Amino acid sequence: MTTGIKAVLLVMTFLCIGWLGHKLDNMRTEENFEALVYIPKNKELRSFAFGFENEYADFLWVFSLQSVNRNIIHEVPFDSVSDVFDMITSLDPRFKTAYSMGSFFISECKDSPLEGIQLLEKGTRLVPEEPWSWYALGYAYWMERVNLEKHNGISLEESTNKAFFAAQKAVDAGGDEFAQVFLRFLTLKDRAIEFDILVWFGRYSQFQKSDAMKKLIEEKIQTYLIDIQLEFWKSQIAHFENSFGELPTSLELFPYEVKEPQDETMPQIMKELSVLLKEALTNGNIRNVLVDYALNQKHPENKNYLYNPGTGEVDGLVRQKVLLDDTIRKVKTWIHKFFLRRHLRLPKSLEELGKEFTIPELPLKKKYVYDPETGKLSYTPKD
Repeated sequence: MTTGIKAVLLVMTFLCIGWLGHKLDNMRTEENFEALVYIPKNKELRSFAFGFENEYADFLWVFSLQSVNRNIIHEVPFDSVSDVFDMITSLDPRFKTAYSMGSFFISECKDSPLEGIQLLEKGTRLVPEEPWSWYALGYAYWMERVNLEKHNGISLEESTNKAFFAAQKAVDAGGDEFAQVFLRFLTLKDRAIEFDILVWFGRYSQFQKSDAMKKLIEEKIQTYLIDIQLEFWKSQIAHFENSFGELPTSLELFPYEVKEPQDETMPQIMKELSVLLKEALTNGNIRNVLVDYALNQKHPENKNYLYNPGTGEVDGLVRQKVLLDDTIRKVKTWIHKFFLRRHLRLPKSLEELGKEFTIPELPLKKKYVYDPETGKLSYTPKD
């Protein structure tokens, strides 16, 4: 190919990127990725890239970030997310971020981690000499171990073993200190939650310009803090029952103000914890820092936990809201990814959908609102 032809193709590429960028900025939120970018069924683009494989991979990467954000914020489907990141990494097999972040994006958009992990396994086949490819795979197996068991039937033990194997391969390939720390944490499994926290904070700093991804990570850290608080309350209630032979009538009987962190306080909590965790890295007491912060952080927006004196159970509004959103998301998946594809139409009612799936009750005294014409699903307070 002559230099002149390459120059013309390069100019045309940048003109197309400019036009599509303008189109993306002004498109409606309900439009999906495939409305703008053609996805060939065989996913083979290298023969059509004319030597601009890396540039086209970057172009797809930019568009994929926009589509992931719209999937998270506006719940716009991104059904081709796996194919898109497969193409990006085929065009540029050493696109490190496309593997590590792409697997995370696939897991979020597909609501299942296995396809994201398959992208990382592809990375270890294409660039097995790169320590980061093995580290990313091991990290994904560890972080997604619970979801892999829940959604894909892969046991916690199997996921842990695969994580350990990949971590060892990363170290053997000359992995940096982070890979070595990961392997050490896996060896001391009771401390592995510390590594989980550190990685999430690392990702949080990477996504400062993505409100959607920051929100997802804030929710994960919020869950860690709430779990610590709930364990504390359970132990206090159990101690009270053992001491007095009955359950406490109220959490106000205890001299503690351990309250549930709310969504609006999480940005400030992330800042405070980031400082504390950096200091904790020097003395290795990350778990102690997390527990101490969870039990002593004071924000006026925090809420008291919900307590049932009849059963001794403790729960929080945030956890109930998360359960509510997860339930709605799950039923939407049944409507649009299973029923629609199986019957080539939307269910006429939730009762019809209920013949194939067990539809759970909504928490917080909410009820479903379903539009059979559009397939939209939401909720409203019960009468």
